[in-house]
Amino acid sequence: MDKNTEKGLEFFKKADYDNAINHFQKSIELNGGDFYTYNNMATSYYLKEDYEKAIEFYIKAIKLSPKAPDVYMNLANAYKATGDLALALDTLEAGKFSALKAIHKYLFDEIYDFAGKV
Repeated sequence: MDKNTEKGLEFFKKADYDNAINHFQKSIELNGGDFYTYNNMATSYYLKEDYEKAIEFYIKAIKLSPKAPDVYMNLANAYKATGDLALALDTLEAGKFSALKAIHKYLFDEIYDFAGKV
């Protein structure tokens, strides 16, 4: 994680979303951006209730990491906030496979860890 993303997260944790966005944007400009930075930038916009910008950056995050189930939930919530329930449902449907794989991996790891302790 680069310094601008780290600084952006510091501002994000303080609910200073404008400064967080500025640092996330600098990170994207200097490093091309990664899933994590785009998702945090989108969430900053979401918490500022700028849902259109949040949607824009959640979509970019999905393009970088289409198997990350959390971002589908975030995007669906942004669509819901704009009143577009059809797109919210479509987004949840699109992310369903990713979420099921994540749940499966989590459960498999938990069972494997438990079996190793018995």
